[in-house]
Amino acid sequence: MDDTPDITEQEAAEKAFVQSELHEFNGFALKPWSPARAMAAQAMGLRYGSIDAAGISRFQSDKMYPGGQRDMAIVLWLCTLKTHEEIDAAARAPVLAMKSVYQFAADHGLTDDGTESHWKGFTMFLGIMNEIAASRVKAEKKTSPENEQTTSLTT
Repeated sequence: MDDTPDITEQEAAEKAFVQSELHEFNGFALKPWSPARAMAAQAMGLRYGSIDAAGISRFQSDKMYPGGQRDMAIVLWLCTLKTHEEIDAAARAPVLAMKSVYQFAADHGLTDDGTESHWKGFTMFLGIMNEIAASRVKAEKKTSPENEQTTSLTT
């Protein structure tokens, strides 16, 4: 039986975006990551979470995975959108939305991995993704074969 209480989308967003007051990028206050933003990001081609072994190996050696720069720009741009209508428009017209993402990336130094702005953005992006992953982890009580109670983490 799952004792986790049901929570609203807003509560889930707040839980995922644990330190939202700290999330600002180049003068933009970033809005909380939400299911709507996640769906728009998926429609726009977000690769994070589905990187293959070669991509993981590259990330471990270079601190960047194939498509990571694009993912960073998508997530940071989506987090600047203020209304559900803007987010929904990005999901419904991802090719058009990517034109705005590319401009946002160019305007904020996200396209050159030799700049501080790029790595600041990538660090912010990974922080947002890590907060989301951490918010999905919950403790579960399990009984071991010896009938001893143990606690494990699941996602």
